[in-house]
Amino acid sequence: RPANGRAHTPASPGLAWKMEPELELSIDVETMPVTVRMVGTLHSQAGKSVRSVIEELVDEGYRDFSMQVEGLQLPDPTEFSSLVGIQRLIESVGGSITWSHWREPTG
Repeated sequence: RPANGRAHTPASPGLAWKMEPELELSIDVETMPVTVRMVGTLHSQAGKSVRSVIEELVDEGYRDFSMQVEGLQLPDPTEFSSLVGIQRLIESVGGSITWSHWREPTG
């Protein structure tokens, strides 16, 4: 995590194998609540990766989260369970979580 407290996806091509190319995740721990923005497609593996990041933040003592999901797409309704799991994790430690409004698909 950079010194300013904001996590970001590294731009180095050598690290590309560690990232989910369909999902952009940005986290700002300087805001209260912590802002987590997800843009792109949340597949099963990406959901597990996001949960791992949230678990790490919870372990570091963060409890209040604002999830920004306007630009998030779920290719399968079962992927919604990843988001429910994140909410349950945060609530299980006495934290709070708010969700932005889901953007309705167009087309």
